[in-house]
Amino acid sequence: MTKKIAVLFSGSGAKGGFQAGMACHLHNSGEINLDYADYYGTSSGAINAVAFSKLSPEQVLKMWVTRIYNISSVFKLNKNPFRWNGIFNAEPLSKFLLDVLPPVSHAASTFNLFDLSVGSLKYIRGHQESLPSLINYIKSAVAIPGIVESVGPLVDGGAKELCPLRQAIDDGHTELVLFMGDIPQATPRYIPYGLKAPMTMGFAFVDSLLNSILCHDIRAAIAKNYDPKKQKINLKIYAPKKPLSHALDFSNSSAMAGLGYSGEYICIDPYNV
Repeated sequence: MTKKIAVLFSGSGAKGGFQAGMACHLHNSGEINLDYADYYGTSSGAINAVAFSKLSPEQVLKMWVTRIYNISSVFKLNKNPFRWNGIFNAEPLSKFLLDVLPPVSHAASTFNLFDLSVGSLKYIRGHQESLPSLINYIKSAVAIPGIVESVGPLVDGGAKELCPLRQAIDDGHTELVLFMGDIPQATPRYIPYGLKAPMTMGFAFVDSLLNSILCHDIRAAIAKNYDPKKQKINLKIYAPKKPLSHALDFSNSSAMAGLGYSGEYICIDPYNV
């Protein structure tokens, strides 16, 4: 019996739309079979992992194109400074997920959270949770301390691990497909002059930092499972051909989803990240 593939979505904010587009394009072209997969993710990748485990690829792509169109479709500004632990909350995200996600999963989904109270990762098996409980965990998956409020001590798993690749391997998967939100190589980016320069530089720095964490995760997982006598895992990595907009640019999520679906991506040698 052929084992299911593990499909992994790294944390990448608004670039999750591009990852969904890539996955749908590869599925429709016959390169991968999303009907026979388990899903894993971090941060916005957790949204994709859960969505693909409950919806068809076409429905997930439609979600990114029609429901995630700007930052207010995902986050809402907290107006009372005495009652929040972040500038934004994720109530808009939870409301539309309750609207589009069915209670039953057709595949397994796993995503990571970072537990601040103990300083370690916690893995959520989405297919084992009720929908209200699952959506609360997804809110934690996108919680960035001080920026997006958290539900208790659980926050974005990207603080420790930008993709649960090791967990997928520990679960017994040997065929793995990982979707990145950026290219692993350092690439020059246009930095405008004037008022936009500091913000653009800040976003570029965060993107570079997240990408470095992801590449480290990939190298560590490969090193742990490398056997010169026997290939223990077969990992394929897909990434955009060129840098996308920054991770908080949700106004371009639908355009990035379309870009991914149009095939504007490359397959990367996992030993060269």
